[in-house]
Amino acid sequence: MKATRKSKTWILSSVFVLFVVLFAVAVAILIWQRDVLYKNIVVIENGFKKYNLQIHLAEKVRQINNFSKNQVVIDSLQEYEKTGEISDENLKLIDAEFKEFGWVGSSLLNKNGVVVDSAFKEEVGLDYSSYTPDEIGDNPFFLVYYDQFLRQDILEIVDPVIIDGKMIGAVSADVDLVWLKGFAMSPTEYQSKFPLETYIIDDTGLFLTPSKYISADLGGGLLAQRAKDEILQKCSELLNESDSENKSSNDVIQYVNYLGDNAIGAISSIPEANWCLITEYK
Repeated sequence: MKATRKSKTWILSSVFVLFVVLFAVAVAILIWQRDVLYKNIVVIENGFKKYNLQIHLAEKVRQINNFSKNQVVIDSLQEYEKTGEISDENLKLIDAEFKEFGWVGSSLLNKNGVVVDSAFKEEVGLDYSSYTPDEIGDNPFFLVYYDQFLRQDILEIVDPVIIDGKMIGAVSADVDLVWLKGFAMSPTEYQSKFPLETYIIDDTGLFLTPSKYISADLGGGLLAQRAKDEILQKCSELLNESDSENKSSNDVIQYVNYLGDNAIGAISSIPEANWCLITEYK
């Protein structure tokens, strides 16, 4: 009798242990599947928005590149380099080109970064040399700053004008920073079903698009919000990888986001602008 009771007790204990083990395995599988699902979601969402952003950036660059190769632009900058001024005739031609170009805040800069003509005449004479990178190559570069005349944050694309291997000046064109917000916050099928957020940061970690969860007041200047060190470090790594082949790099990591929440995020470099695009599930 006693042996039978012990046998039953042992069987019940074994069944209970087996149940606990199977339950733990099932939970682990569910967690693993959930994490795989989240990773797939952020990767797909990030890839879709990165593609759209890069397509539109390429079009902006193409437009300003065509403008900087305009013969009137080249003649005016060469004239300024020789005489220190641009003739009234060339100024009229340049102003006509500004209107045809159609961008807000288009400007012509000399090789020292000083505005020599602009769609906004109040900007003529302003020195933007402190905004430019230490080394300027042949390709357009991107600046973000607060425009005191427009009273808004500006994304500026600057295209150096190179003649015989020498930079004689540059053409710049302004885009309202809100333009970027459309790529980060545009509604998608996934965003309607999952708590996703996409934002763009520069190589210093500065948010170039307003946060979905933190109110952003653009009226006083650039967004003060910055990404956490872990995100910035990963962004820097991806941008360094991109430098070698000028191709976008990406990765998926788990981290604590700017709200202090655990998150899974897909991070892609945008090497042409030195930015990173982050899509996260918190």
